[in-house]
Amino acid sequence: MAVVESVGSGLQTVLPGSNQAAIRYDLVILDSSSSYHATQDTRYLYPQSAQPFEADRGLGRGTMRFYADPQSGAVLGYKWSTGSASTCRPDQRKVVLGRLTKK
Repeated sequence: MAVVESVGSGLQTVLPGSNQAAIRYDLVILDSSSSYHATQDTRYLYPQSAQPFEADRGLGRGTMRFYADPQSGAVLGYKWSTGSASTCRPDQRKVVLGRLTKK
């Protein structure tokens, strides 16, 4: 699970690996995944760490990239980081987004 700290403004683009129109959002997140989100993540210690990924665990702040359908807002895909080469699609790896509101 991740908590979104901030969302960058949307950028019209296409979903990588297709020519499907999409809006790209970069989300700054706080999470405790077993690996960091690129070298800008606060958990990134390598090469200072003698064992990469072993010391880079715990709570961290990083950026993930999401692609949404311009009409419906549905998630079309996401990247683990802004520099990631691969794009995960919802049929490959599930993702759920929600919003907490105060009553």
